[in-house]
Amino acid sequence: MSHLTLLFEGEAVCWDEETVLLAGNEPNNLETLADQGLLRPAGGGMILTEEGLAERDKLASEMGIPLKPMADTAPATALWRNRLNLLLEKAFLGRWGLKEFTIAEKFPVVPYLEGEELFTEENGRFRYLWPEHPSVKDLMDSFPFWGVSAREEPIPGERGLTEWIERTGAPTGSLTVDLMLRSGYDFDHYRRTETAPEDRFRLQNTDRLFCLRVKDPDDLKAAVKGLGQIELFMLGQRRIYIPGWADIDTEDQENWTMVLLVTDDDEQLNRLESGLKPSAMDLIEPSRPIFLLGTSVEALRGIKTPKETIYDWFCDEVRHIARPDVHINSAT
Repeated sequence: MSHLTLLFEGEAVCWDEETVLLAGNEPNNLETLADQGLLRPAGGGMILTEEGLAERDKLASEMGIPLKPMADTAPATALWRNRLNLLLEKAFLGRWGLKEFTIAEKFPVVPYLEGEELFTEENGRFRYLWPEHPSVKDLMDSFPFWGVSAREEPIPGERGLTEWIERTGAPTGSLTVDLMLRSGYDFDHYRRTETAPEDRFRLQNTDRLFCLRVKDPDDLKAAVKGLGQIELFMLGQRRIYIPGWADIDTEDQENWTMVLLVTDDDEQLNRLESGLKPSAMDLIEPSRPIFLLGTSVEALRGIKTPKETIYDWFCDEVRHIARPDVHINSAT
């Protein structure tokens, strides 16, 4: 029974009965381990005690199991991310493909913009200002090659970006994404395909899904900020790290960039979607092609039979707030 302590590693520092069950284990054992002093309540779930951590490390050593260092994440936040990871992992099968999840992955945002430098709001409608920012204009002038034609040009990569930051003094920062999915179809084929050495974030030849938690669906600015900073991160991918391969893979197939906004329940999702819809197409315009999607923990729980592929899940189970291929703006 103490083998359940091995679940507690990396960002997965907090578990409850639902997440333990989703992971294929017996949830009632959590209380037993708590009675034995190996777990204690925190953040709505259970975390390891010092005795539990020692037991986990002993088991891992005996079984030769490498464990990730425990993250210093608030238990409630860790539990929410853990639940989202497990529910989304079970939403579609993705056979024969790559389905790689990372929790709380941090992405650099350069230039790092927020507030009025990032977007403006007027009468409940949002518009991004970042394309007009001097640092962004300088970046695009300094790294002019993007799209398929950029494959014939040298890739600037990390060195090129560092030199540009030193020259311009552009502001730098980062965005932590609650859950990140890298998804690739026909993994056996693509694993034999060389990717650019500058592909630091492993986005070449993958569809990528950035999942952001929306705690308050009425706080639209938080969602707009998160989406805008992902767009700035993708600007760096398209101009600096993998220009030529950011949106089209080595087999000339589309790679999708998707931002998934996640609420706790469907009522919150309805409010979020309603609030963003009037400006949704304006929000994705500076970073096409990009999809703005929505779902809830409640909706993910309702998926009883997993879809076959990420594309089936995308078509049938998520809200399409804005799509680059279909004009779905409800505003007039």
